[in-house]
Amino acid sequence: MLNSARMFKRKVPDSDARSGQATGHGTLKKGSFWQSLLAVLAGNAIYFSMQRFLPARAQHHLYQIDWGLAVDFCICLVCYGLVRRIFHD
Repeated sequence: MLNSARMFKRKVPDSDARSGQATGHGTLKKGSFWQSLLAVLAGNAIYFSMQRFLPARAQHHLYQIDWGLAVDFCICLVCYGLVRRIFHD
């Protein structure tokens, strides 16, 4: 009975008492959300500003999964790499 209760016990990551930030494995660094948001916003701004100059296959059509999404994703990925390089901790 004791072993089955231990199986369902919820694991809580270790936390730093002063900051309240989780310090366990797999936690995000302090500004990574904001870096990701900045990269996605910049990447989408770049993609949608140059979308009309791209070939028809690379243009995104509303509510469809197409090659335009792949191009947009690649631009956002490059922007994320640049943001991480600029704001290197």
